[in-house]
Amino acid sequence: MQLLDWHWLISALGDRGLMRWMTIRWNASLVNRQQLRRVFPLNTLLTLSALGWFTCFSGSTIVATDTVVVCPVALRSALQPWCEYREKQGHKLQFVVPAATAGLTRATILALPRRSQVKAILIVGDAPSYVRGDTGSKKISKPPLGSILSVEVPTFYHRAKVNVLFGSDPEIASDSHYADFDGDGRVDVALGRLPAENRQQLTQLVQRIISYEKDYANHVSKRNVHFVAGVGGFGPLADGLIDTISRRLIGGGIPESFDVSMTYASWQSPYCPAPMEFSSTTIDRFNEGGLFWVYMGHGQRYDLDVLRAPECPPLPIYRASDAAKLKVRGVPPICVFLACSTGAFDSPRASISEQMLLAPDGAIAVLAATRVTMPYAMSVMGDSMLRQAFKYRRETLGEIVLLAKQELVAIAGKSGSPNRRLLDQVAAVASPDAGLLKEERQEHSWMFNLLGDPLLKVNYPDGMRVKCAGVVTHGEKLRVTFDAPIVGAAVIEVVTQRGVLREPLIERNVDAVRATLESDRWKGYSEEYEMANDPVWVSVRREVQVGPQSVDVLVDNASSGLQIVRVVIYGKRQLVIGSARVFVAER
Repeated sequence: MQLLDWHWLISALGDRGLMRWMTIRWNASLVNRQQLRRVFPLNTLLTLSALGWFTCFSGSTIVATDTVVVCPVALRSALQPWCEYREKQGHKLQFVVPAATAGLTRATILALPRRSQVKAILIVGDAPSYVRGDTGSKKISKPPLGSILSVEVPTFYHRAKVNVLFGSDPEIASDSHYADFDGDGRVDVALGRLPAENRQQLTQLVQRIISYEKDYANHVSKRNVHFVAGVGGFGPLADGLIDTISRRLIGGGIPESFDVSMTYASWQSPYCPAPMEFSSTTIDRFNEGGLFWVYMGHGQRYDLDVLRAPECPPLPIYRASDAAKLKVRGVPPICVFLACSTGAFDSPRASISEQMLLAPDGAIAVLAATRVTMPYAMSVMGDSMLRQAFKYRRETLGEIVLLAKQELVAIAGKSGSPNRRLLDQVAAVASPDAGLLKEERQEHSWMFNLLGDPLLKVNYPDGMRVKCAGVVTHGEKLRVTFDAPIVGAAVIEVVTQRGVLREPLIERNVDAVRATLESDRWKGYSEEYEMANDPVWVSVRREVQVGPQSVDVLVDNASSGLQIVRVVIYGKRQLVIGSARVFVAER
């Protein structure tokens, strides 16, 4: 690890006049309302002292750097295990002590030698509160930004042009400008923030990050992807379009070898359990563990939407206080909130995303927005995320988010995604801000921030090719072949297509609900929900060795039509999955 040499002091601090000039230069189009008031000579002196101390105990040799770590002095010791772990993986780290403003801190990064070799930026520490004079602050005491005692790293504020028309704050909190080296609104390197408020939180989070990459090699939950959805409420046309597009993205964007669950806050949907059990079911899905846990719907800084059902009070889907109930048993999921304001890390209190990340048994990373979001740009972002993760299987989470954001601000033809073209066409007709779609995408690139480690290696299950006949007659055997890369127990399943129910159980309408006794009103709802998320027709288990395998599966319980064959091999140190399609014909 190398600290910046004396050129850093000149470029980042200098005298007060230089600091003021750099702040204006690098923050010309941004708003740093609170940070600009906090540049004091005492802060500068303290920062110079800290940098001098570090410089004395570090070499001055300039080395190639691939990762910049913006970390307050007070949190450095808690981050040390992460530094050692990443360096063993071959990463070269360059430390930057945050200055009193985001603009000055970015200027320091831009002044780095061999900056073109930087691939990622990690910000360590919480952001200052956006709300002035709040009494429910995240900190009991806040040392001045840029001082030795501060554990905060300032963020940028961009002027809102589109989402402010729909009730958002006039400024968008965003870390993205740290990673936008040329100021064109497009991030150039991977970026993430660990919003720890103290050493204890950071120590715990670092341990969990390392455990995520080293453990869970063969855990079954690696193949899980959980979706939780609220009700749109944008109107029948918009809601219908959102539902159709969401089904298309989920159905086509995630390989059929993965096990996908859906929990939908519409009491008329078979994917909704008994309303009084909805919140606990949402948390249970999280606690199962998985590769991703995704929420789509309305959100706020400290809670998600509510479920509304006949003869019931509004029922919260999830609140920030529910973080204490997060006790993940499997792989800690990467959480994605396609919702408003859930990632507002500049809030007076820890946002719902921060609380999920910092919970002892919570999420391993969270991608969420800091302000009011719009369906079109969120859908474009979601489509890009799915392709980067499941089609291209990018190695790190930071790379997934980086490429998704780059596609988000690009014109439609750049991504090569048919879904993107569809989304653009629909938005041009149905969006209330159809003349500002480019600006809407830019604002969402700013407001979606990764709370987590950009170098995090996504814990994918391994894949394999599965083959079978294209058609099988009901009641006959289907031969499934695959080349097993490991020794283990193989489970071969015939399952429904995603979103297709094996069997509906109950009638969900207002009249039926009101005509039923209260004690029996929601009977069968949770059972149908479980069945809706259980697509398995047939399941066979075999012990396999390394090499070609052939297993006959009797297809005697499946409906006619297109079905999916899934294979999972559970090894001692590996989990391998694959799938194929088959059409089941009637006799």
